[in-house]
Amino acid sequence: GAFTEASALVFNRLSRSQQQQVIEDYFGPSGNRYTLGRVHINSCDFSKRNYAFDDVDGDYELKHFDDDLTHDTKTIIPFIKKALEALRQQGRRLQLLASPWSPPAWMKTNGQMDHSLRPCLREEAHAAWAAYIVRWVSAYIRQGIPIWAITPQNEPENNATWEACLFTPQEAVAFLGDHLGPKMREAHRDILIFVFDHNKDHLYAWANATFRNPKAAQYASGIAFHWYAGDGFEAIQNVHRDFPRALLLASEATYERWRWSDRATLEKGEWSFGEGYAHDIIGDLIAGSIGWIDWNLLLDENGGPNHVNNVCDASIMADVNKGKLYKHPQYYYIGHFSRFLLPGSTLMKTDVFPTPSYHGDAERPYGTCTGEDGLQSTSFMRPDGFIATIVLNCGEDTINFKIREGRRAAKASIPPHAIQTYLFESTIFGTSRPSPFRASSADHVFRARPFVGVNLGGWLLLEDWMWSQEMSSKGIPDEYTLTLAYGGPSDPRAIELIEAHWETFVTERDLDQLRDFGFTHVRVPIGYWLVDYDAADGFVDGGERYLFRLLGWLRKRGMRAVLDLHALPGAQTAYQSFTG
Repeated sequence: GAFTEASALVFNRLSRSQQQQVIEDYFGPSGNRYTLGRVHINSCDFSKRNYAFDDVDGDYELKHFDDDLTHDTKTIIPFIKKALEALRQQGRRLQLLASPWSPPAWMKTNGQMDHSLRPCLREEAHAAWAAYIVRWVSAYIRQGIPIWAITPQNEPENNATWEACLFTPQEAVAFLGDHLGPKMREAHRDILIFVFDHNKDHLYAWANATFRNPKAAQYASGIAFHWYAGDGFEAIQNVHRDFPRALLLASEATYERWRWSDRATLEKGEWSFGEGYAHDIIGDLIAGSIGWIDWNLLLDENGGPNHVNNVCDASIMADVNKGKLYKHPQYYYIGHFSRFLLPGSTLMKTDVFPTPSYHGDAERPYGTCTGEDGLQSTSFMRPDGFIATIVLNCGEDTINFKIREGRRAAKASIPPHAIQTYLFESTIFGTSRPSPFRASSADHVFRARPFVGVNLGGWLLLEDWMWSQEMSSKGIPDEYTLTLAYGGPSDPRAIELIEAHWETFVTERDLDQLRDFGFTHVRVPIGYWLVDYDAADGFVDGGERYLFRLLGWLRKRGMRAVLDLHALPGAQTAYQSFTG
């Protein structure tokens, strides 16, 4: 969602407990677990007024640029920092996209931030505007807010009544290739640049202009788009097909006031808005989008504040006069994606048949989803080895269906106007990418299924009865004493002996046989000396390399490992055979 000034102003009017609830609802572990966000450079329509960080006419050297970002430190920056802290406590991070709506008025040919002439920028302002954007990024980073990516201009084809700056594809390509790209690469090489940032109906034309221009293409990481021209999924697919290296990002969606029906209320919103969001997210993701960003995170009871009265709906609305918060259906529908499609998940080909799909002669209004769209679904392989399948029904009737993966299948049913998420472990060996050594965020699902495991004792942690040839038959009770018998942990004889054992004890062929017999897990006892090795402990170093190799082999086969810290400091000393 977007950290607009409007959202921050409403957030500031909430009670402390309500502020905490909003942060938890969006970014917390019990909420929607957002990891993508957006922020505007200078003001946008969802600001109380026009503002910029250098209003001195003709200051092309930016001597008067406000590096302290005084305006944003009162509202937007504290709001973002609360989200960052919530994510930091979970070991997660926010990927923040920054977009300008308009340069300062003195850089524009019309002399004001609202509206735009063509061309928008004064000829002598191109270099200064690029330097301004880079300066803003640097200032935000100094505030402790990392910027993941930028777009050069929000909605470059929209001569809006609010902040705007018109670009043709050719003008945008020249600005990126000659000015913004080189300056960003010099100052912030790791920050991505997404071009366009407007509606899907012209997406391909802008992609073609950018990525077929060598000078601009070297700076463009991808292309961003909005939903206001309708579904446009084919346009995304075409860009993905012809420019496969370009990242695709759905960067804005919301319902403007003209889309509100008489059924919509502040307290409950409108159910079809949630359906429209899910329909667009599914279509965008299948077509190749790497993410999906909602517009305002939070608005007041009027759908603002907005300085040109371009009010909109939001996933969470606040009646600031009554001190009430309301979640609209969009919040819950988005949650099916943001909660269950973990960062790093991979799109899987999902066939849905037989089912109708919309093929009308004309584009419908954005965010439209009806029974004509049939049963809609997408699936992703998550990093933890689970498959998440999301199913949407915008129709008036219940749909019975069968969900099949590999050799497994299950009958299911989805009511009218509903969304469902199914979470299950993959059986597609060789294409799944589970992390067999990381605890799953879907443990409650995992525990409900039986598993079969085998112990790999005597491999990375040695006991006499498990390696009788080298230990018990020679009166050596433990790994510590074995190492000493071969000259100590640095002696080549000890290293050769132990590494040969690690190398041959378990092989990929062994794992194939275990998998074919139906084993899903292996247990690996380890000692404290496996990592953070200290030669004074008396053990041969390097076992962790073989552990990581095993985990990779397991991952390829869709299997998991249980690591058992079987020996704490003091558990093995000379002639101390007790390890567990």
